[in-house]
Amino acid sequence: MYLWKVNNLIDDLRNDRITEKESMKYLVVTSVLYILGNDSYFTIGLEYSYLDTISTFLIIAITIVGTLYCYSANNIGDNRDFIKRFFCLSLPVSIRLLVIVTPLAIVSAVLATEYWPEAFSTAPLGETYKTDIWSVSLGVLVEVLFFWYVGYSIRKTSTPDIQSVN
Repeated sequence: MYLWKVNNLIDDLRNDRITEKESMKYLVVTSVLYILGNDSYFTIGLEYSYLDTISTFLIIAITIVGTLYCYSANNIGDNRDFIKRFFCLSLPVSIRLLVIVTPLAIVSAVLATEYWPEAFSTAPLGETYKTDIWSVSLGVLVEVLFFWYVGYSIRKTSTPDIQSVN
């Protein structure tokens, strides 16, 4: 199972070296990560605002459009094994995004809090946190990047003439 090396996974998928059992492992791990990453599990009992509703609808729309984008990327190539490719590639792509986005989010949040404090509703310890425009924007950006990267990787997998690049 590849957790980081997307190009190695692309090569294995391209050459049918991923078994159904291996695909199932990717599905399970990816599903667990999605559940753990679901914001609602971490906000039980907290105040729900209009920004939470906007965020939910934006993420749903991006998920639908992003999945169609990934499906089209697969159709451009050999049009095989879409589900297998999607789930297998989602795991290392998600891990890469987490590694890249987390430090950037921390640095930009610190800078934005300093220079744009009205955009944040940071609450003192023990008080209720409210969703702010920053967290909605970051969630949307990460979701768009995720689907773009998975679609790009699927296209590389399904199109033999596109070479893997590290």
